[in-house]
Amino acid sequence: IHTNIGRDYSDAFAKMASQLAAIDIQKQPLKERSLTVEDVAKAVLFIASDAAGFITGEIINVDGGRSFGGPIDTSLLKL
Repeated sequence: IHTNIGRDYSDAFAKMASQLAAIDIQKQPLKERSLTVEDVAKAVLFIASDAAGFITGEIINVDGGRSFGGPIDTSLLKL
């Protein structure tokens, strides 16, 4: 989700965040769009609805399949 987190930090932090985002995009199976706040809100609304009344103790990843891409290799960062 695109946010302003880190906007007040140094240029080095901004560079690292940009590189991490680029690596994450490469691992994202759904290339046509990014995760939005609305995607998360829809999952929350579903869990809070009667339609999810028989779901208990589950973790629902709202990540467009990103969790299947594995962890980000931070050795790829060029700081």
